[in-house]
Amino acid sequence: MEDILKIIGEYGILIVIAAVFIWDKVVNTKTTENILKKLETASELQTSILENLRHTCGNQTTALGIIQNSLAMNTTSLERHDKRSEYMNADVREICTLLRVRPCMIRNDEEHTQ
Repeated sequence: MEDILKIIGEYGILIVIAAVFIWDKVVNTKTTENILKKLETASELQTSILENLRHTCGNQTTALGIIQNSLAMNTTSLERHDKRSEYMNADVREICTLLRVRPCMIRNDEEHTQ
């Protein structure tokens, strides 16, 4: 019994320090494993988010292409309409001149822009 007390007296501090280091190692290992699991879950979530963003970006690209085509078609239609309006305006002016009537219903381009 004296031998045990003597050993504890001489090496007690070293035993306590070693026990603290071993305890710290066990706790840190468990904490590290939990952190790695959380990081793995976060990585999977990020992968899913990036996949959804890629899909959304593809949808936006398709929608922008459709809008661009629609805008081009509308521009062409408006240009055709403007040309027809110019021809009709000229025809009405010519008819009014032949009939010697003042074309009051037709605006000049200058009046139209004001």
